[in-house]
Amino acid sequence: MPHHHRLSAALLLASLSATTAAQAQTPDSTWLSPVSLSSIPAFNWRGGYVGVHGGYARSGADSLAPAQGGFLAGIQGGYNVQVTGSTLQSVFGVELEGSYLWRQASRPENPAGTIAPHWLGAAKVRTGFVLGRFLPYATAGLALVHSEEPVADGRGWQIGYLYGGGLEYAVTDTVSVKAEYNYLQLGRTPSDNRLEFMSSRPLTAQTFKAGANIRF
Repeated sequence: MPHHHRLSAALLLASLSATTAAQAQTPDSTWLSPVSLSSIPAFNWRGGYVGVHGGYARSGADSLAPAQGGFLAGIQGGYNVQVTGSTLQSVFGVELEGSYLWRQASRPENPAGTIAPHWLGAAKVRTGFVLGRFLPYATAGLALVHSEEPVADGRGWQIGYLYGGGLEYAVTDTVSVKAEYNYLQLGRTPSDNRLEFMSSRPLTAQTFKAGANIRF
């Protein structure tokens, strides 16, 4: 075979091999490429909702008092606005909630170091971003607790603030479930003694809640 024919055949075989290799690698490269978040269908969280929740609250009044806990249950309602960005859709909302707390009894060795909350209310703002049917979010707002102090005049209201976060999932187009954590700062141990604030400690609490919402 002449030299130029052998050279042409070699070039043809090399070209066919390169084409075959490129075609074989195409599915692998597509499979390995990262999926853009913007390609995931986003659930529409816009609108109002109402729901119920239940969970556990743990609180402590000062450094001498043991942390106390109890179960809680309540209702919530709110409204969301959804904003479309370049890659993600963001959700901004407001929420009101109210809970009843079944607190463990105060320990007799230190009754002045704890409080007995019965009702907990909150006005919150929420912000998060949409991942398919999931909504991870952060929340913050004002908290109001109705408490009973054994050594004070019995009952009273305290106001403070809270912050936390959660995750909500749309089970259907109208029903969603969620889990949420809140940290509450509610001032100081209530007392009739005007000088007690000098030695008392901040009253804090943590709540862990799960709930469900109906959207409309």
